[in-house]
Amino acid sequence: MISANEYYLLILNEFSTRENSEIAAQQSRYMKNQFAYLGLKAPVWQGTLRKLIAENGILRGEVLADFVDLCFADDHREMQYAAIEMAQRAVKKEELGFIAVIEQMIVRKSWWDSVDWIASGMVGAYFQRFPEEVLPLTTRWMKSENMWLQRTAILFQLKYREKTDLNLLGKYILVVADSREFFLRKAAGWALRTASAYFPEFVIDFVEQNPHLSGLTKKEALRNIPKK
Repeated sequence: MISANEYYLLILNEFSTRENSEIAAQQSRYMKNQFAYLGLKAPVWQGTLRKLIAENGILRGEVLADFVDLCFADDHREMQYAAIEMAQRAVKKEELGFIAVIEQMIVRKSWWDSVDWIASGMVGAYFQRFPEEVLPLTTRWMKSENMWLQRTAILFQLKYREKTDLNLLGKYILVVADSREFFLRKAAGWALRTASAYFPEFVIDFVEQNPHLSGLTKKEALRNIPKK
């Protein structure tokens, strides 16, 4: 079986051969110069990674954890994307405790592009397999001072549709209702807007009963609800 380091170097080499400095500069500026890029647009890195995974398989367990660590230590943002994609493909078969690897991806090199993907695509799937983990973990995240863990606790149910735990969602939104952090206000509105497709009355009532919610949260929450 291919090792974590071998897989990491294989992907980095394949990505590097497609490097585009002009696109890289544009991508970095878009992300407020927080990350370096190789300049691979999504169809390019996704297609390249898909081919490599087809040839070499999906990593699991400790090897996957080591691979994620290597990718998140890399300077290039595309390598973090590769780690997230690999982990997302494995999450439905990983054992209880894999959330520790997921949490590291949330708190390392955090920004909306990685955190939102992890929250809705990976944390949500993990909690569906291990529902007993939801309350203790998300409670800890909400009590933390890490904005990105809090955002994850608010957003992980985005794909739950009719199975959304509205009480939990509302509780966590109220925890950060007074925050001035844009990413928390936006997340609260986004989560409510998504829920409004299935529970419009809940969202309307929640906004009306909590006038101290930020203007951004209210606007986002009610965006898809027809005005009377």
